[in-house]
Amino acid sequence: MLIEWLTYLTTPCPRHLRAMGYLREAVGIESRYRRHRRAWAPHLEKSHETIRKAIEMSGGGETVVVLGAGLVYDLPMDALSAAFKTVQLIDLVHMRPARRAARRYPNVKLVAWDVTESLEAIAEGRAEIGKPERYLDDPSISLVISANLLSQLPISPMSYLEKRGMRDEEAEEVGRALIDRHIEYLSRFAVPVCLITDIEREMTALKEGDEWAYVVTALLDAELPWVGQEWFWDIAPRGEVDKTYSVKNRVVGIPDISVAEPSPPSQR
Repeated sequence: MLIEWLTYLTTPCPRHLRAMGYLREAVGIESRYRRHRRAWAPHLEKSHETIRKAIEMSGGGETVVVLGAGLVYDLPMDALSAAFKTVQLIDLVHMRPARRAARRYPNVKLVAWDVTESLEAIAEGRAEIGKPERYLDDPSISLVISANLLSQLPISPMSYLEKRGMRDEEAEEVGRALIDRHIEYLSRFAVPVCLITDIEREMTALKEGDEWAYVVTALLDAELPWVGQEWFWDIAPRGEVDKTYSVKNRVVGIPDISVAEPSPPSQR
């Protein structure tokens, strides 16, 4: 608890993002990783494999942009640094592991950017969804990676808007729009785009000696246009959130959406 509190106090973060809970969430994720790094290891390795394949398919080059760099544990930093002249790690808040990576690799740059270009408006209670254009026409970009980000985009905005009095249904519409807009943004790139995202959450609960499983969408029923390799991420083993249930995410990894198999019509 003391480590979390000190991290919260000493991590740079804009005021409106603190108010929306982004720093608190980032600190919580870092603490959860420390508690469950063994359970998370298979997911992180699958993420590494997907990105390494994306690097191979892209052929490396000038610049790779990582959207949602987070703690960088799901990124094969050695491979990224070796394959590209510049590695741009994009996130709202750069936690200590990302800052360490930037010190370790001279070609790694930290970029603070709201990939939705919507959060300042949402922080003021306005449900205005931006249309990001950044990087789309940048000739130096050789690969774009959206790393375990898509399903996270609506969480804090929805919670914040509901606390400000917005009806649940309206807040969910905002969350769904953030997901749809990010999918659209990725689709507009002319270079390879690697996507890693959870698509479902499976909650397993113990009730009166029996085990019950509940599956919910992680993307607010948004349509993911592509399919890829799937695996499970044991994100919250039993006891993390509650002693009676655990949470696993079903994740899909796509090295390059431009050549990925389209999702079946029944899933759209």
